Amino acid sequence: MMKMKKTVVRAILTMVGTIIGAGIFGVPLVMEKMGVLVGSFVFWLIAFVILASHLLFLEVIDRLRERMRLPGYVGKVLGSWAKRLAVFTHTFQLAGANFAYLILGGEFIRFIAEHFGLNLNVLWWQILFWAAGSMAVMLALRLMAKVESALTWGLILLMVFMIIVAAPQADAIRIFSLREGVHLASIGVFVFALFGLTAIAEVYEITGRRMENAKRGIFWGTLIAALLTWLFGLFVYAAIATKDGESVLSLVKIFPSFLWWLLPLAGLLAVVTSFITSAFDLQAMFHLDLKRSPQMAKGAALAIPVILLFIAKRNFLETIDTVGAFFSAGNGLLVVLAAYAIMRLDKPLLPWGKRTLLPIVCAIFFLAIIIQRAIALL
Repeated sequence: MMKMKKTVVRAILTMVGTIIGAGIFGVPLVMEKMGVLVGSFVFWLIAFVILASHLLFLEVIDRLRERMRLPGYVGKVLGSWAKRLAVFTHTFQLAGANFAYLILGGEFIRFIAEHFGLNLNVLWWQILFWAAGSMAVMLALRLMAKVESALTWGLILLMVFMIIVAAPQADAIRIFSLREGVHLASIGVFVFALFGLTAIAEVYEITGRRMENAKRGIFWGTLIAALLTWLFGLFVYAAIATKDGESVLSLVKIFPSFLWWLLPLAGLLAVVTSFITSAFDLQAMFHLDLKRSPQMAKGAALAIPVILLFIAKRNFLETIDTVGAFFSAGNGLLVVLAAYAIMRLDKPLLPWGKRTLLPIVCAIFFLAIIIQRAIALL
């Protein structure tokens, strides 16, 4: 019984650690565009759809019981067309996320370095961040697995502390006022900040392939991460007024001057662990699903984000919005379609609501996010 509880706790921490990353720092900036009431409604609507997609992906993994990544599972159920599409969306979800981590990680390092008199162009710090993260991946640091829970607890404590600092400064008028001309074009940031599909297969293995324990870990892990993300976005937004286009580092204004280091430290902790986890997952996808050699898979996983650093616009909020709305939502759409297809084969049939209604509702929602973002770009 004690061992079972430990595996569920570890599963919860895995979900929380996977979901809480750089995306959390974009949430207050999106709240500024939407206002708290509308922003909170949209946030929790997306949170519950993503929670449903996490649980539906678990249903797919449990039925196939093979060691693959998302494109492999989707391809097994829906066919080669779906696998090819999933390779594209999954690659750019993970590589796009790591590109965002490079942008923000470099900004955090520059912010810290400038306090010690080191003034360099932010691009150099972003390259340094990539080099350090790549070295960790190249060395396949097993220490990361050993300290993963400790790092997640540390990140949770830092987030809770920042929420506590921000809460007394919150302006009730900013919380309860309705914005004129609500701007919904950045909902991809919420998708990016809440997405945890890459951790589902790991949770399944952590819990010894016991579905009930895996479901508990995914359910509570997703909700805890969503709650921390929402509280952070709510109170930081209500504590300070940001301007459209401002940097994430503008959020440091909520802290007393002697705590100038707190936001960049928490940010670095979030983006470093997320960068390494995403790189490993992308490497595994190239190796397991596309049958590339480990060396080629690792090289591709590390090369794509740094190439994007030189050819794409280095704007953190726009990057995570695009990645969330197109590639994360695209992966979500493919996963729920795969769940819909595979659950209809069960004997006896599952209840209609679970096997048909839930996947269809989630599919429509993800498709709407993709279409809304595409229209916003026109």
